[in-house]
Amino acid sequence: MPLRAFAAILQSHRRSHKRFGRALLKLSSLALKSDSFIEETDSSTFDYGELRRRMQGNAASGDFRQALSDLNFMKNIPGKPTVYDFNALIYHYSKSKHASLDEMMGIYSRMKQFGPKPCGSTFNTLLRAAVVVVGDVNVGLFLAREMCQSGFMPSFTVLSKMLKKSIIAMNLVDALEVFEFMLELGYIPMEPTLSALTWLLCDLGMTSEACLVFSALLGKGHFCSPYTYNPILWALCKSDRTDTALRLFYLIRKLGIVHNACSYTALVYGFGLAGRLNDMYHCLNEMRSNGQKPNVKTYTVVLKSLYDSGNVVKARKIWAEMEKDGCEADLYLYNVMLREQSKRGSVSGISKLLQIMDEKGFSPDPFTYAALGGGFLNKGKQKWVLEFLLNEISKGCEVDLVVCNIILRSLCLVNRSKEALDILNRMIETGVKPSNVSYNIILHGFCRENNLEEAVGLLDRFQWTSNGYGPDIVSFNTLFSAACKQGNSALRRKVLCQMEHRGVELDVISYSSWFCTFEKFSDCLSLLENMTRNGPKPTTVTFNLLLDKLCKNRQPRRALLLYKYMRESGFVPDIATYNILILGCLKRGLISNVNHLVRDMFSLGLKPDAFTYGAYISGHCREGNQEKVFEQWALMKQNSVVPRSVVYNQTLVMMLKRGNLNDVTEFLKDMVRNNSGPDEVTCDIVRQALSKSRLKSCPEAAKALEDAVCYAHAKSKS
Repeated sequence: MPLRAFAAILQSHRRSHKRFGRALLKLSSLALKSDSFIEETDSSTFDYGELRRRMQGNAASGDFRQALSDLNFMKNIPGKPTVYDFNALIYHYSKSKHASLDEMMGIYSRMKQFGPKPCGSTFNTLLRAAVVVVGDVNVGLFLAREMCQSGFMPSFTVLSKMLKKSIIAMNLVDALEVFEFMLELGYIPMEPTLSALTWLLCDLGMTSEACLVFSALLGKGHFCSPYTYNPILWALCKSDRTDTALRLFYLIRKLGIVHNACSYTALVYGFGLAGRLNDMYHCLNEMRSNGQKPNVKTYTVVLKSLYDSGNVVKARKIWAEMEKDGCEADLYLYNVMLREQSKRGSVSGISKLLQIMDEKGFSPDPFTYAALGGGFLNKGKQKWVLEFLLNEISKGCEVDLVVCNIILRSLCLVNRSKEALDILNRMIETGVKPSNVSYNIILHGFCRENNLEEAVGLLDRFQWTSNGYGPDIVSFNTLFSAACKQGNSALRRKVLCQMEHRGVELDVISYSSWFCTFEKFSDCLSLLENMTRNGPKPTTVTFNLLLDKLCKNRQPRRALLLYKYMRESGFVPDIATYNILILGCLKRGLISNVNHLVRDMFSLGLKPDAFTYGAYISGHCREGNQEKVFEQWALMKQNSVVPRSVVYNQTLVMMLKRGNLNDVTEFLKDMVRNNSGPDEVTCDIVRQALSKSRLKSCPEAAKALEDAVCYAHAKSKS
């Protein structure tokens, strides 16, 4: 069997086909029982030719009962009706508007039981009716198997149609069984059908089954084109199985099959997704050396991977290579570029790209606005987002729900939640259907502004249900968290009552918010133990919230006790856990505890991040321990950790207090190189330093500080 691995999938389906076939024949024969014994009359009234024409006419008009009566009249004529008369009845009836597959199967059942025996034409007519007219692949497959058992061969055309219909209907069990049946008969489906089958299998997460289909084709000696196996390569690479895809890639090449650009692009995507940039470059070079020219999709995959990994310099080189190859960027690639420019906050870069897009004839689409708005929103440029997007909307540009939500979030972040609600109402009037995300953004905005009255009012608004939505767990958690933080027990009880009324249960985030209301540490532990026993089970985030609360309340020793309970209960800390504890212990001078925490952190395979180093540097800066500060800076550079601007600022203050003016110049240049500032805080530090008389003795440092002020001023304007 070429597809032995499909046995487990198809075995039960075959049994159901057999049961279905027997039941169908039984029901069909019962349906015809009353019609099969029509009273015989004198045949002299009609001759055979007249009866045949009348039967065909009645069948074509959909009057099956009368057509069957005409067929029965032929019994009075010796040697009639023949198998061709039965075939004619089925054929003409199948072309009528009222054709019923049950009636035709009833004829087939009668022929099997009482004769005449069905011939090849009978099966072909029934197959055409089942597959083409009615579109019932189950009956078609049953008839095809019956046809083989009767010594006839179903046509390639009708089986191909059955396979196509199964694929279109996304009925993969039927599709795989038809595919196997075709292979058993020596038929190989057409290339577009095979491509559609493997694509659908991969799209529905059945990559292993797609590999079996491909293997079965190779086993039959079929020379597959890339269109058949490319969906498999893409599915493997998208599911982080690039090494498996690579082995399949080289296996196919050994068979003499030439890969196309799409095959190489799949591997490029997989390597980029896994962060294996050297392998990605090697694959790109091999693609060129084998005569396959990278297309715009290939370059898009490469550039996106480089941008996501922060390798901007290499991305510029790849862009230059693309232009040199004469490959024109499409709108999707421009959107990727705009997203990167917005993440970096480069207004000039965005303006240049938009100008190029306009010259190339590309108009921004909703994805363009989402890329720009989302990038600048993450950079904290809410005002720019609002000015740009609202201006584009006023010009009549088309936006989608994602862009609308970006606008709502931007408004809420600048404390304009009421205006966001007004805009949401106007969007509804223009036909935009908001989701729970839209309402939750505004709900969070009201809670952020401590406007709980408006938040409660929004929770009860009729729009939530008029569009088929209702408050979800995120909605309730947002309001519940705000009530807990403000100590509003009445609102807390109201939210809990509404959750109970709507059948929404408290989750781990709800309980985590509840911890804010406890003053006694013992109450927190009691709730944690209750959650551990009865659920919902606390997460690392739950513990981190409690640890952060204790450390901010200057209770690092209690935080360490909670950390001990966390470890003993089987919960695994993350890097945020250690950052919170290290910073809390450093503030209270608990150095020995910090060293113990660092050993624990490394034992779990966790590496310090920018926040970890920042906590160390912050503590050492307060102590004025310059040697320890620069020791941490050296470790950061050694481990390729990009410092945050706040760490630069804390170190800068210490350096200026210590009078290290000669080192300030290089330090500020490094700050600019790492895209970590200077920010407004740096400017304030610099302005204060410029006012000190000791800077006059070091003009180079003074000039560097002045340049930092100018840079920060230009950056804030952009």
